Amino acid sequence: MFDPKFDREFEANRALYEAAIRKQVCEHCIDFGEDRTCHKPGGVEQCAVIKNLKEIVAIARAVHANQVSPYVQQLREKVCSHCANSKLDGSCAIREAVECCLDRYLPLVLQAIEDLE
Repeated sequence: MFDPKFDREFEANRALYEAAIRKQVCEHCIDFGEDRTCHKPGGVEQCAVIKNLKEIVAIARAVHANQVSPYVQQLREKVCSHCANSKLDGSCAIREAVECCLDRYLPLVLQAIEDLE
């Protein structure tokens, strides 16, 4: 999915992307506590946004649209299709219950990435 140049560039800038997500997305997350830490079971390492950040950055760079739906389509194809919660038909009980942070915060995530680009 990625080329070596993208991999190197992303890894060199991973901390910047993660910092932007923490600043612009985490503060809106329902799992973010008043103590300004992630209260998601398993911690921030289990956050789907952080776990899939490389794929999301690649999608943000590849899609150029004023609507969120093309980004969502690419997210479904490139990230959700590999998720353990996704069924063969593409449905997802987590997403349908509005419990998937990728879906819930995608516009904020895209904005944070765009601000860095």
